[in-house]
Amino acid sequence: MLQKIAEKIGGVEKEKVSKFAPKMTEMLATKTLANEPNELIIRKALAAAYSYMSEDQLAARTLVDMHLEQAKE
Repeated sequence: MLQKIAEKIGGVEKEKVSKFAPKMTEMLATKTLANEPNELIIRKALAAAYSYMSEDQLAARTLVDMHLEQAKE
């Protein structure tokens, strides 16, 4: 499921992403290692959506929860 979302999230308007962002971050909290590449893509898109909405603390929190190993890629 995360792979399909990761493939499509880049083309979705930030306003729409922000509407499902809370549920998405909840889903990411229960991730597995197999989902890490997809999680990185989704978290970056969610952070961008939050930032666009001037929700900088939420954007930062979304990125903080990423694994640093993912961010190096």
